[in-house]
Amino acid sequence: LQRAEALAAGGDFEGAARACDVYLAARPRDLRGLLMKSSLLARAGFEEESTKVLHTAADLHPEVPGLQRTLGLARLKAGHHSAAAEALHEAVRQNPNDLDAQVNRGAALLLAGRTREAIGVLREARESDPRRADALNNLGVAYLATGRGRSALVNLERAAKHLESPRILLNLGKIQEDMTDSAEARRAYEQVLRLRPKDPEALAGRNRVG
Repeated sequence: LQRAEALAAGGDFEGAARACDVYLAARPRDLRGLLMKSSLLARAGFEEESTKVLHTAADLHPEVPGLQRTLGLARLKAGHHSAAAEALHEAVRQNPNDLDAQVNRGAALLLAGRTREAIGVLREARESDPRRADALNNLGVAYLATGRGRSALVNLERAAKHLESPRILLNLGKIQEDMTDSAEARRAYEQVLRLRPKDPEALAGRNRVG
């Protein structure tokens, strides 16, 4: 792997990944080599190939904690939401205290359109950590998707209280707009614009509410 490291140091990530292939040809189960190859492929812009190598590593080494979560996050980033949810479910099965995996599983389910499943997972995450802003935000979005506006508002308000995030504030402004609370919606959009002065969603929202 020294050859791969040297090529990577020079910025040749694709060549470094090929050097990993040479190393792995004689040691196909070597975890360090597999993880290095996955990382190098991702840095070279080959996200799909990187995720496939991660999947191989997770299959070969189910005993290694965190691999399923890493695989799930890679799948989530690549837009494979149902597959991400499956890997993150396995990560939680292996470690029930892995709240990051639980929250990201909820996000993956939500993005996959499995909204009711997402609500159940995110409610469990909220119970584990009531201040977890990303869980509260995603739970609010899930409730909104099922027409439960009041529940959506409560969770988004809590999320905004715990983390000043443009995304959370935009979601909060939208639900406040939908519930005809123009003054609160304007306040949320203006808070976004203090953080990101040219945010197009916040500018459009502020124009809508006047």
